[in-house]
Amino acid sequence: PNDFVLFDAYNKLKFAGLMGILIFFLSWTIVIPIMWIIGIFKAKSAANAVIIHLMNSLNN
Repeated sequence: PNDFVLFDAYNKLKFAGLMGILIFFLSWTIVIPIMWIIGIFKAKSAANAVIIHLMNSLNN
């Protein structure tokens, strides 16, 4: 019976570990593209601000 309890606990831990790895990978496949998109938008707005600043300084 003790062996069975240990085996059951091991299986539960193994399952939890696999689920954890799965969730970790899934979260990364979701997080990285979102970070990329945010980064691209921030870069675009920064580039726009720089361009506007340059245009203003050229006009002045």
